[in-house]
Amino acid sequence: MKTNQSINWTNCPICRSSDIAIESGIGKCNECGHGFRTVVEEEILPRYYDKQYWESDKNRQGITTVIPGEQWDSWINARLNLLESFDLISHPDPGKVNILEFGCAEGMVLYALKQRGYNVTGNDICAVADESMRELGIEISRMPVEEFAKSGRQFDLIMSFHVVEHLRNPLEVMQSLSTMLSPDGIMLLHVPTDDQELTNPDHYHFFTNDSCLKLMEQITTDIRSDFVYYQIRSTGSAATAATYVGRKK
Repeated sequence: MKTNQSINWTNCPICRSSDIAIESGIGKCNECGHGFRTVVEEEILPRYYDKQYWESDKNRQGITTVIPGEQWDSWINARLNLLESFDLISHPDPGKVNILEFGCAEGMVLYALKQRGYNVTGNDICAVADESMRELGIEISRMPVEEFAKSGRQFDLIMSFHVVEHLRNPLEVMQSLSTMLSPDGIMLLHVPTDDQELTNPDHYHFFTNDSCLKLMEQITTDIRSDFVYYQIRSTGSAATAATYVGRKK
């Protein structure tokens, strides 16, 4: 993702509509309902995505290490159950399936899929990536996704969990990712869609079900969706998240 310039949104970052309302620095699109910070500063990464950020995020879930163990079980199972609900990891010959997780953090979901025989790759700026690659034996590229997409690599499944809301320009990034889908490749996007996330300081975008769909319609077809509840760690309250799955156009 690009960090060398600020962005000042005057149109919706997802559907590009000019019909937006702005209040206290938060824009709201009247077409797709997408919420967004109208000004995206130059450098968010050093503040939010160092090792301390990872440790703080995982410690709330009782996770303290990138080494596999029982502390990871519920977290991994939640992700795998979601993939299974869309019948994405039931291939009879997983060794022929290439999977990319964008925003994989330490890559523990990829590790679990590797244990099932899938070919896995991650892409993330996470500060524990080097440690993860040593401990888990998986590949994590730390290249900006726009550059990684130029590698010519192809993936049968590209997935992203709770990532696009942190991006400066989610549509641009997702378009780059879509170029790496194999001819029958599938994209999975899982994102919070709850208004309670408006207070989250490291979110630039606040998706609705409509704006998720608008985003996916621009890069995929044959779209399926589902909605789940999760817990906001700072408040303990229940919130909603949307999962959209589409096939390469």
